[in-house]
Amino acid sequence: MHPIYQKCGWSILLPGRTAIIAVLLLSCGICAAYQDPPKHLRVSVQYIETTHSVLTEMLAGKEKGGAALHAKAIALAKDGKAKILETCMVVCRSGQKATAESRREVIYPTEYQPPGSDMPIPNMNPHLRNYYAFETRNTGVTFEIEPTLGANDQIIDLRFVPEMVNLLRFDTWMEHTDRWGDASLRMPVFETWRVNTSVTLRAGQSEMVSVITPKSVTPAVSRKLLVFVRADVITP
Repeated sequence: MHPIYQKCGWSILLPGRTAIIAVLLLSCGICAAYQDPPKHLRVSVQYIETTHSVLTEMLAGKEKGGAALHAKAIALAKDGKAKILETCMVVCRSGQKATAESRREVIYPTEYQPPGSDMPIPNMNPHLRNYYAFETRNTGVTFEIEPTLGANDQIIDLRFVPEMVNLLRFDTWMEHTDRWGDASLRMPVFETWRVNTSVTLRAGQSEMVSVITPKSVTPAVSRKLLVFVRADVITP
């Protein structure tokens, strides 16, 4: 009587050692194909701009959930009462860190000195200066996440740091005019919108995690940036 081999819940009755090994390998491959594939997390953040009065009205309503507030913000954007400024998205595995960047380096001098001199003279004409100290500032968008998938693949613990940096202008620190023309000293002014927090989300639902007040326009208090985040479970 031929032996009966059981593998992955399948009963196999075959003669010959070679045939038995082949069927066992085939059955293991079939079982592996039916196993759950690894899950990934798709995290997105959205900046929506509106006015201070509209934000106050939104928060004063009866609906406090993030999904309802996001739906209101999108409806306001369609009506022209709000504006979607930026949307960032990145995908990674549970428990891993991921970063998406879209930026430009702004390199600017911070210290000057004339040729052959060890003492900096800030009011020298730019054509006669040596730049010997610089700073670099990244402008644009940086989106860093670290999500962890929880119970029943429905709860997601998320640590995330979205940041937007804009070069606003160059301010004149010292005015100077000589025979070569304008030799004033100017330095860049940057504005940063940054959130650094950890939240617990339900998969597929948006949550409003922050409100940012831009300072680039006067009066700044009239502008508000609503920051929404969402995490989805996807199977590649």
